Amino acid sequence: MDVMLYAPNSGSGMKVKLMEAFALGTPIVTTSDGVEGIAAEDGIHAGMCEDDQGLIDRTVELLNNPNLRQERRLKARY
Repeated sequence: MDVMLYAPNSGSGMKVKLMEAFALGTPIVTTSDGVEGIAAEDGIHAGMCEDDQGLIDRTVELLNNPNLRQERRLKARY
């Protein structure tokens, strides 16, 4: 998988599916609720945004930029 887009309606603690994606080196685009309980920063470990267009833009950016995907893969695993 090149990118995981995960946009939950609300948060309820740490998301196992995101932890698994980070561990597998899959770049993630999500909302602040999506990373609740995880120390991730926008633009470093994941792409984060609250609106649909921002989520789409970050996802397309990752899909079009293999170097950025690789950078996120590495940073998310630390």
